[in-house]
Amino acid sequence: MNVGEDDLVSLALLGLSKSWHNYLNSLNGREKLPNWERLWSNLVQEEFKRNNRDETSSKAEDEDNFALVGKGKKGKGKKTQSKLKSSHK
Repeated sequence: MNVGEDDLVSLALLGLSKSWHNYLNSLNGREKLPNWERLWSNLVQEEFKRNNRDETSSKAEDEDNFALVGKGKKGKGKKTQSKLKSSHK
């Protein structure tokens, strides 16, 4: 059985998960599908972009969460201090 390059490209595209639908739609809009080497290169680059985007967004979320925790602790400290001052009067 001799599998052609077009068959490899088609099989690879069929095997992509739902999260790749936007990428697949962009390929479907082209007149000609890329060859196997080009497709592989594009998929690796896209995966790299996605991983960096995910890491960046998770870092930003972590920073936001830490900022909220810090604000929450500051707020609690102020309330405790004001309660202590009022109870000593």
